[in-house]
Amino acid sequence: MVKYSVIIPTRNQSAKLKQCLFHLSELYFDSDLFEVLVVDNGSTDDTKQVADTFKNKVPNLRYFFSAIPGLHTGRNLGLEKARGDFLSYIDDDSFVTKGWLKGIERAFEDPNVALVGGPCLPKYENNPPQWIISLWSDCEFGKTLGYLSLLDFGDKFISVPPEYVFGCNFNIRKDVLLEFRGFPPDYFPRKLRKYSGRGESAVARKISSSNLEAIYSPEVKIFHLVPNNRLTAEYFYHRAYIAGIESSYEKLRDQHYNIIINNENSPQKRASYFVQFAKRTIRFIIRLLKKLCHIIFLKKSEKIRNIMRKGWEDGFAFHQNEVKKDPKLLEWVLRENYLGENGALPVE
Repeated sequence: MVKYSVIIPTRNQSAKLKQCLFHLSELYFDSDLFEVLVVDNGSTDDTKQVADTFKNKVPNLRYFFSAIPGLHTGRNLGLEKARGDFLSYIDDDSFVTKGWLKGIERAFEDPNVALVGGPCLPKYENNPPQWIISLWSDCEFGKTLGYLSLLDFGDKFISVPPEYVFGCNFNIRKDVLLEFRGFPPDYFPRKLRKYSGRGESAVARKISSSNLEAIYSPEVKIFHLVPNNRLTAEYFYHRAYIAGIESSYEKLRDQHYNIIINNENSPQKRASYFVQFAKRTIRFIIRLLKKLCHIIFLKKSEKIRNIMRKGWEDGFAFHQNEVKKDPKLLEWVLRENYLGENGALPVE
């Protein structure tokens, strides 16, 4: 009986999908216990043909097509079609390790665990520029580079805030995701980017507000492809621009639904923030001292950070202005859920 459904939304990335499916074909796991769903979000390349070639190599592989744009469409269609009680969402450029699914199984043995993630390590297409190293951020658990969906918290099995479970390695109980009404809107083609929302970050936020737990397991490891075109100032501007749109979306919903994050200003929270800030500061100083000999790269990374800030501000302003001009866009932002037909864009 299928217990785990691996869901891969994809659009016009057949070469990457081929690599993704190859790694899934090498999993160390009982083939009767998992399925793989390729959810095609309107591809015009040979995505279906690639999926078909793996039907005898990947257990219980199924292919679905939807012409409705938006990453949430693929994710929510996967939720609808999945036969497993546990859903493992990966990107078409996520390359799982052989023990990945076994690690997910172990993490979900605790019934209070709703969400599981793990290391999302870079698989660079070519040697990356040195300034990329300075863009990693330290936290109390380890280090992240969110705009490339990279994360490394080491080799300890630990409880983490749900926002540290990234969409390229996002493993969740099906009943929890149904309770939260699936995924809000996420990545769109450029011409439709005003419809972007918070995606899996909104789901993680709901888990954070509940009594459910998120786990980081070093066994749940993937390698995330980082192509050359993501190691440019233009890419980081674009990614920050989308983040600005997502923040505008979230702010509008919070204002409309009068959402208040639990105890954000409580003394305990403030104390926790102070401790985390102190740890981050110490790590930053140590990292900075180590890199004094690479000052040219630090200058480059600071330039990229300024570009990212500008991108976020531009994206936020763009979305706020578009909502003022377009009542249908505001209706889209405030929808209660985006499952099924609710995930279709409003007619312009």
